[in-house]
Amino acid sequence: MNNSKITTVAQLREALSRSPGQSGYSAVVDRVDIPLEALEPYLHWKKEDHSRVSLYDSEAIEAVLTCWEPGQGSAIHNYDFKQGWVVVIQGELYLELYHIHNKKVSEVSELSLHDRDVFYLNDGMGFHRFSNSSPRRTIALFLYAGKVDKWSVYDEDSGVFKTEIPNYDNAHS
Repeated sequence: MNNSKITTVAQLREALSRSPGQSGYSAVVDRVDIPLEALEPYLHWKKEDHSRVSLYDSEAIEAVLTCWEPGQGSAIHNYDFKQGWVVVIQGELYLELYHIHNKKVSEVSELSLHDRDVFYLNDGMGFHRFSNSSPRRTIALFLYAGKVDKWSVYDEDSGVFKTEIPNYDNAHS
């Protein structure tokens, strides 16, 4: 088994192409140590919302780099019964987990993830929302076991769930 650190996007792509299954992907996540300089060509910032940049895409696993300005957040959503890992490369992400019962949403826990923290998510944990509540930019790598073709998003204004197709701001396959 390869225990060397993953320090480039090319190494990440190679490792993901050879590591099927949850234990294999978890081992890859544990090895991720990509310096900010190696990610510079992939960073994409937007004023209105966090960005999602595809780094690797297959039916088995997907790697998405996310860039968050201070104050940006996602909607409450799930991964369409997939599992995923988040690795905070730089900054801080605030995670809120929710349970939904009879179309009512209740927050069940919250957690702050900081530089180099790793967190595992699956839909059995409920719906979730990420936000950057820190005063600086945040960069995080998301790995999804099983390509996420759609997800359910909770519209807080209407109280209705909508199915959405994930979008990407810049693809690097």
